[in-house]
Amino acid sequence: MSLPDFTLAIVNDLGIFALVTMCYGSIIRNIRYAPEKGAVIGLMFGAGAALAMADGVEFAPGILVDARAVMLALVCPFGGPWAAFVAAGVTSTVRLWIGGPSADVGVVNICSTVAIGMAFARVAFRPGQSYTTGQFVWLGAVANLPFALILAAPVAKPARVFLQTIGPISVATLVGVVVLGKFLSRERAAIRQGRVLEADASTDPLTELPNRRKLERKSVAIIESAQRSGKPVSVLIIDSDHFKSMNDRYGHDVGDVLLKEVADVVSANVRPRDALARYGGEEIVVLMPETGAAAASVVAERVRRLVDFEVFHGDRGTGNVTVSIGVASDQGPAVSFKRLFKAADEALYVAKDRGRNRVEMAPPVTLPVVA
Repeated sequence: MSLPDFTLAIVNDLGIFALVTMCYGSIIRNIRYAPEKGAVIGLMFGAGAALAMADGVEFAPGILVDARAVMLALVCPFGGPWAAFVAAGVTSTVRLWIGGPSADVGVVNICSTVAIGMAFARVAFRPGQSYTTGQFVWLGAVANLPFALILAAPVAKPARVFLQTIGPISVATLVGVVVLGKFLSRERAAIRQGRVLEADASTDPLTELPNRRKLERKSVAIIESAQRSGKPVSVLIIDSDHFKSMNDRYGHDVGDVLLKEVADVVSANVRPRDALARYGGEEIVVLMPETGAAAASVVAERVRRLVDFEVFHGDRGTGNVTVSIGVASDQGPAVSFKRLFKAADEALYVAKDRGRNRVEMAPPVTLPVVA
């Protein structure tokens, strides 16, 4: 094959890689579980390398020359070790399937290139930071080293093949790693920034609890699940007693600290699947799926007791904080967050009227009678 035709084949490989890497953003946006995400990224990068081999140029019987190193060098930096192992396995399997006298050398080449990418990721990766252009230049240059294994291929005149192809392959690998690496870096940085903004938009900055908007979004799935299953769901509304007086007496800075401590107590005493939020002012709301009235009341009483014992300013006798808690529970196909919240809010007012620092259970939530 002539050098222009070989160069065109390499450019075609880079085009395939560009199409493959365009799927990267969708994968990391939609798959949160790390092993599953790593496996999918590994399959994607491995498929890119395998397609390059399928389109590779056979300069001598059994010697395939292609730009697979681009995908193999980048898989670990952007997918992690699990993705690297998957990509190496996929690509090695395809290389053995293609066969030829230098298949074993090809597998060693594949594994060596993946190992270079893993070493790069270990040395260069910094949490929350993107790789630099200089780092990609270094990776692209070093990723060419395993190509020298072609000299060990059991074929006639491997050195001639090496000298004919090392120039275009080196340039293609370097350019591919730098260009696609920068694209993947920008994609990952944009997604990371989007997640930070999303977290900021749904988190209360003082208590670090989710905010009302986040709770109301999560409540939809919880309530729909309760409607389908018929299992009970409960709501707690937790309100600090005499909080305005605490602010007036000690200042808003102290009030903020005390509110954060109350939020920490609540957060430490609910389950990961419960939805909680600072709902407004000093109110904290907890939505508890698959939780009946008795269990919800136990949690509420534990929170009330711990706040009374642990949260105070200065002298515990005069500066302690207490909370009143309204609890409501319901189940069945007509369960509604709006009605549960209203019932718990009314129970909270009863707790305030009866002296504060207490838990009150709302009567069973009933639907209005329709004539």
